[in-house]
Amino acid sequence: MGAVWPTRLSFARQLVARLQREQWQIGVGQWELDAEGCGEAIYRVEAGSHTFHFVIFSTVLDPAERTDRVIAERWDAAAALCEGELTAERLAHFRANVPKQEYGRADFQTLSWTRGNRSGRFFDHVVDCLADGRQPDVDLLVQGGYIFRSTAYYANAKFGLMPYEMITPDHPLAGSYMAQMLAAYLFREFAADLAEHVARCRNPQAARLHPAIRRYLGIGNATGLGLVPFALNNPQLTHAWCWVRETAVSHAKTTIPTAAERDHLLQLLDHCHRYFGEDQTETKGLFTDQATLQRDLVWLRERVARQPLDQPWQWVCDGMAGQVDVESEELLHTLLIELYPAVADGLVAHLEMPPLAPLRPEMTLAALVEVVRRDYAWALQLDLADPAAKHFFWYFSADSEEPLLGVRGVEAGEGVERPLDIPHQIQSLMRDLAPAPADETVAFFLLQQPQHRLIIHRVQALDGLAYAEPRSNIMDAAFIPLYLQRFQLAMYGMERYSPQSVNWVRVTLMQGAPTVQDLGTGTDLAAGWEDNWAFARRPEI
Repeated sequence: MGAVWPTRLSFARQLVARLQREQWQIGVGQWELDAEGCGEAIYRVEAGSHTFHFVIFSTVLDPAERTDRVIAERWDAAAALCEGELTAERLAHFRANVPKQEYGRADFQTLSWTRGNRSGRFFDHVVDCLADGRQPDVDLLVQGGYIFRSTAYYANAKFGLMPYEMITPDHPLAGSYMAQMLAAYLFREFAADLAEHVARCRNPQAARLHPAIRRYLGIGNATGLGLVPFALNNPQLTHAWCWVRETAVSHAKTTIPTAAERDHLLQLLDHCHRYFGEDQTETKGLFTDQATLQRDLVWLRERVARQPLDQPWQWVCDGMAGQVDVESEELLHTLLIELYPAVADGLVAHLEMPPLAPLRPEMTLAALVEVVRRDYAWALQLDLADPAAKHFFWYFSADSEEPLLGVRGVEAGEGVERPLDIPHQIQSLMRDLAPAPADETVAFFLLQQPQHRLIIHRVQALDGLAYAEPRSNIMDAAFIPLYLQRFQLAMYGMERYSPQSVNWVRVTLMQGAPTVQDLGTGTDLAAGWEDNWAFARRPEI
């Protein structure tokens, strides 16, 4: 899970493909910013019969006030993505609430809130260069791939935002995370527009960003421990995201390729080899370094070049074991998915999962034990008697509502520990089930042992969902949160994983995606560019 890469199935790719396929119209509806970029801007989006607005409130913070933490109280820009027309009353409500973010309230037609900060190093450099009439230094931009960093994309009823259930299947933003991805796409567009605006205010003859550079710039982001409880608290989504990916990979592996498909994969491998040669993301030993990935890509290319055209792609994959790093294996899987876009697109609907089914009190204990032994054999095999197996505990900060990781017996917070110790709960359940009669029902057992209700419900509800549980003890002293974070970030479509510690990571979203200008002109930059803009290469201008 900590080795996967974004794919065609990732939410960012889905959103941009929808923008292109349905020819959404995006433009600036209002731009009232002063010379420093302070003021208000509004983008208008026409998506069929639906109209959306992205309303941004922009200011300039002291660099000392800028932070990646979600608990910050001020940002260089705060924005709202809303549906419907903007009235004077709505705008007044937005002005009073959106800049407050955590302390504000949304109206019922607002889908997402976001906020972010200028990158002091990259944003200022771009503005200075454009004001001087020249393009920014691409070698510097390669180090980050963005000029603005966002810190959150809120949605689904938080702060009164439109709940996910109100987005009907025929809605333009139907599907998981589509509203958040549109907010990210428009925030990225605003960042480039803002840099050009500030440069023009300094010099009316300022240069415009070269389209290739503008396309290369994504939107920065950072994430911490919160994604770990999310994966445990939403196991049906964890299963769906894994199942869809594994199904797409399985289809590709069992397909006998054509000569054109083999050539296409060779081109993708060459593209990635050059990409990792340019990539300067610091992996700090927590993820695979670029030199290793490049070395493995050479091996994979040689293997793919020898792929027999009467054998399925499994022939290539069978030779990888022990030859390349696990991240390189997953990179090949990602590229195999790209070869069969219709299959991937057909699986998108399966990313949605219904809520967990209710508890089944009539189940016999014999049936329950059978499910546990089948689905949780991995948890039963763990040695949880070692003190290191319960080194950490998870809790939520009362001040910031952030998920936090505490050291048991050292840090405060054990009294409000969250029940995320799934392997421990499984082993405890099995110990208490051992003396109980096999034909006894779950209902009768819970009358005597009510502490097991949550874990029994979990076991029953996830019966048959093979990928629902990350097979790890997240309380263990050796647990590395980054790996579960990367799994989710890849599904969102984020790249350039730059660990700042084992607990949090900086990433880039939408890098290489077509800009609003590209969408409006139908620009075709290269064969297949419309569908595959991942692993953005250094712009050559």
